[in-house]
Amino acid sequence: MAQVLKLSPIASLAPARQAADLAVGARLDWVDAAKGVGILLVVVGHAIGGLMEGGIEPKTGWFRPLLLVLYFFHMPLFFFLSGLFFPHRLGAGGADVARRAMTGIVWPYFLWCSVQILVVYAAADLVNAPGTDLGGAFVGMLFTWPPGQFWFLYVLFVVQVVAALALPVIGATGLLAVSLALCLAKPEGLPLVFSMGLTMLPFFALGGFVGARGWLASPAPLSRAQAAGAIGVAAAVTWPTFGHSVAAVGAARFDDLRTIDIAMLAWSQAAIPAAVTGIAAVVAVAAAMRGRLRAAFAYLGRRSMAIYLLHILALAGTRIVLVKGFGVSDPDILIILVAVGVGAPVIAAELARRYGVARILAL
Repeated sequence: MAQVLKLSPIASLAPARQAADLAVGARLDWVDAAKGVGILLVVVGHAIGGLMEGGIEPKTGWFRPLLLVLYFFHMPLFFFLSGLFFPHRLGAGGADVARRAMTGIVWPYFLWCSVQILVVYAAADLVNAPGTDLGGAFVGMLFTWPPGQFWFLYVLFVVQVVAALALPVIGATGLLAVSLALCLAKPEGLPLVFSMGLTMLPFFALGGFVGARGWLASPAPLSRAQAAGAIGVAAAVTWPTFGHSVAAVGAARFDDLRTIDIAMLAWSQAAIPAAVTGIAAVVAVAAAMRGRLRAAFAYLGRRSMAIYLLHILALAGTRIVLVKGFGVSDPDILIILVAVGVGAPVIAAELARRYGVARILAL
């Protein structure tokens, strides 16, 4: 019987350890494919948000409903996937975990946060939210309010520190239970990074709980019918959650919500079941992919960090050129924005690798 991987100098049960060794030793295509699906949805969400903030929306008003559904699960998905191999890596030695955190989280955060802050400040009124306090932006980056999409890296670092301290003491099962209790009891008014830390910790802990048991280490693909079933379950759970969320603010007010308000609505405690079933659906879809489709999404997954770091700059730059340069106001430019938001960072990452600066640029 599989048991939780206990984090001690001596490895615990062999089956769980062997499964984790397989997962860490050789990249799993389905994990990369799931990251690829997730990062594509992140770019879609931010492209929609940028158009909304710029006053460009379709007459049928489907931007906000789609955005709410995406936010239910796409960022929890990344915390789940980040937690999947964490117990094993921590059990293999804290030095490797610290090194990964510094090179894969801390350095990209400080480098690209700084770049994005400076670009937004220099762009002035061309962007939807002009930077007016450069010093305040850098202080916020350090302590309270990371700019744009970079809250993810800050919170991921905080979550990993918490997990590294807690897992040796209470194990993966204990961390999952404690993190869920803390999330449900989360007080109002916390600084963003701590509020989001409590919100996302259960999904990271869920990944660790699943990964410690080796449940997802098998490379055997799911069938399309199984993937469709997972999507159906997610839809059945998400639909009433969506209705409850809209009713909580009122339909009229929902139509005027900004992107940040929709995100906070989606990451409420009541939406946890929708997040979990959404994660399961993406995992099932990734595991059911085959051939070129899986290869394409796995490739995006392997470039997901570069896409995450650069896509806001790519989206904003393209939107400025199209809307303010050429006077385009058609919401159908969403397709162009998503293509550039994914394609430009991928090209940048490939060029960085070709010229040997990928590590320096965290791409």
